[in-house]
Amino acid sequence: MDTNKSHGMKARQLILFDRPGSGRPQPGRSGPGRSQPGRPVHRRPQHSLPGKPLSGRSWHCMPSGFIALFVVLFLAMSALPTLSTLHAQPCPQFPATCPDLRDNPGSADDSVSRLNNPVLPCEIAMENRLRHWAGALVNDIARKEGWDVAEIYEALSSGYRDDDYSVLAYDKRPAHWSRMVWQFVVDRDSLRAWRRWLEDFGQRRLDQTHQYTARLNDRQGAIQAYMDSAGYWGGQMSKYMNDHIAQYQKDLVAGNKAGISAYEKGMAVYRNKQNNFINKAADLQKDPQAGKDNTNADAESNANSLRFSDASTVIIEFDFNGDLAETGGSKRVAPSGSSPAVRWYSIAEPDLLNNVNYYTHSHNMALWMIGGWNPQANQFGGYAASWAADRTNRKGVTIKKIKCDKLQNFYVRVSGNAAAMRRILADLPAGDMEKMVIRQ
Repeated sequence: MDTNKSHGMKARQLILFDRPGSGRPQPGRSGPGRSQPGRPVHRRPQHSLPGKPLSGRSWHCMPSGFIALFVVLFLAMSALPTLSTLHAQPCPQFPATCPDLRDNPGSADDSVSRLNNPVLPCEIAMENRLRHWAGALVNDIARKEGWDVAEIYEALSSGYRDDDYSVLAYDKRPAHWSRMVWQFVVDRDSLRAWRRWLEDFGQRRLDQTHQYTARLNDRQGAIQAYMDSAGYWGGQMSKYMNDHIAQYQKDLVAGNKAGISAYEKGMAVYRNKQNNFINKAADLQKDPQAGKDNTNADAESNANSLRFSDASTVIIEFDFNGDLAETGGSKRVAPSGSSPAVRWYSIAEPDLLNNVNYYTHSHNMALWMIGGWNPQANQFGGYAASWAADRTNRKGVTIKKIKCDKLQNFYVRVSGNAAAMRRILADLPAGDMEKMVIRQ
């Protein structure tokens, strides 16, 4: 894991086809060595059938036997990932988010490797201390509530160098940033139901692939007949061209418009006949049922993935010394009994394909900011850290009043099952969290 916030063939052999077409990203952290961290996309399984075949104008050339084999393999392979993945589950939480972590975060070997970034030992100690605190906290909550929990992601700030590329001095370094993410499985029955639905969904898509292949095979004789006819008229066009090309070239040199026009009209007759049969073959490859299957599958996949995710999981994110707390959706009234420090949001259209922000995977989100934050949201709905308002605090030039390995602010962001979110937030030690930060 990146730890930086970083053809001529004979016409009868041809089948001409068109290849089936298949929140804003989080701003990069500012300051030297703080590029946006990457992480794999959290994708739901995609199983597409070619619902819109092939217009003769834009086709590529392929042998008829090959295209039939290509279609069969392409469609079958498109449905297989769901089934094969289910039989060899990549993690116990599957199909919820699986961990994306380097080996043994916080271990001695991991800590030593971080020194090359270049991160100071005291900054690594800070990361380890905060990881231990957050890990103990979420595990305590999981035990109390009878849930499962696992860390799924980390992003850690890289270090800083001076203008001469030496490691920047301790007292000039900006606040050291880290982000750690855990996932609770709060309803095992919903998770199991998610797996059962996904396996059934994959099987249905594979069955639709076989049905499409059967329909295409049923039409292969007629398609080949049309392509044979197209090949015949292509051959006649070639013969006409060979028989008349010498005279055509003389007419071009002499500027004989009548002769030129006669040749071109003769060629057009054969070309139009050839294209007519190519288009007839193309029409036979159209499959409205496949298009309908695709549309229905997309809708089902979106709806059920979100429904099961929101029922079975909660993701909790800890962002320490961050310069921005992002939000999504629109504010909503906090549930009864909720801490006034927590801001609640509804996300009307969650995005399971967002490859940066976990909270966009759910309809529900809550944000709790601890320490110094601007109480007024920016134009995008995010909140800026107080320490970052002074530009000198973001650069490695001046002596810092509060040193890099001190915690000046952090936020806790939770998303997923709304009822479980309320329980988690109620379990967080508000007073202890406030004591963790050093204020300007």
